[in-house]
Amino acid sequence: MCTLEKRADLVSLPLPTIAVVSGHTAAGGFLIAISHDYVLMRKDRGFLYMSELNIGLTIPQYVLKFLRSKIVSPMALRNVVLRASKLNAKEAMAMGIEDSAHDTQEEILEAALRLGGVGIQKM
Repeated sequence: MCTLEKRADLVSLPLPTIAVVSGHTAAGGFLIAISHDYVLMRKDRGFLYMSELNIGLTIPQYVLKFLRSKIVSPMALRNVVLRASKLNAKEAMAMGIEDSAHDTQEEILEAALRLGGVGIQKM
């Protein structure tokens, strides 16, 4: 299954989804992460990154449209798309791309389980 189909499946799921980012997510990994309803990251490792600019690729229009729907701040979108900024947890959270940042793998998993439990109870 290609990345586009995976993103479409995630976006259209009838229940909340949570991405736990505990390492680097570049290009398609970045898109899959932000396809979720919630994005949780480790504070001490990993970044979100659209690497296309650095390797000379053009980001397709459908990807730009998707990015615009998920990254609402024009400055944040500019940094991701035109500057290929590698966003750590603090930066991603400040830009509204990520929902929370955690110190350890255990903390991030506990937060995801709590968040998932709340989502399930509301359904």
